[in-house]
Amino acid sequence: MKKNWVVVTNGHENTREAILYAGRLAATMNESLTLLGIVEKDDEKHPLEAMFNFAVPFFHEMGVSYSLQVANGQTEHILARRDWRDTEYLFVGPLGRSSTRRFLAGRSIRTILEEVAAPIFYIREARLPMQKILICLGGLGYAGKAEEIALHFAKRLNASATFLHVVPPIDWEYPPAQELEAHWKNLLETDSLPARTMRRALDAAR
Repeated sequence: MKKNWVVVTNGHENTREAILYAGRLAATMNESLTLLGIVEKDDEKHPLEAMFNFAVPFFHEMGVSYSLQVANGQTEHILARRDWRDTEYLFVGPLGRSSTRRFLAGRSIRTILEEVAAPIFYIREARLPMQKILICLGGLGYAGKAEEIALHFAKRLNASATFLHVVPPIDWEYPPAQELEAHWKNLLETDSLPARTMRRALDAAR
């Protein structure tokens, strides 16, 4: 099923990387884009019009199917209130918040991660073409969706995928924890939950 990639900009220069990243990937994977521009109170410092003037010709150059949306308010609040569909991904970069605001309110991306019910691509730097994908797996099922999306990208972009599971130091003395600590080098040979998760991920990749 085709996806719609929602790329967000509040006009800050740092959001340009998300536009570049999503635009080039969408062109390669034949996906459509929605550029969501958010007019914030300090729009004079981060002029949204300038970013739209950059993005629209770029999308045309890439041959990407796109639409434009504009909203007023704080980016974090707009994204939290949006009715996210199952077919939508969010692409967002640093929003240019001041150090004082980050100290008082926390980092914007943390709020977005907590409030947005959609897969999120946080783009600090557009590194293209995509050649290597690192998929970090935990012992719980929440990593399954990230694994599914990452493998889809790897296949479409002919990129390699590496699965990573980190076994942290364990202090608790109970059999499953002791098994992980003793066999972390040959984790796949155990019957632990992380091992089963990793084997399932490898089977899906194959």
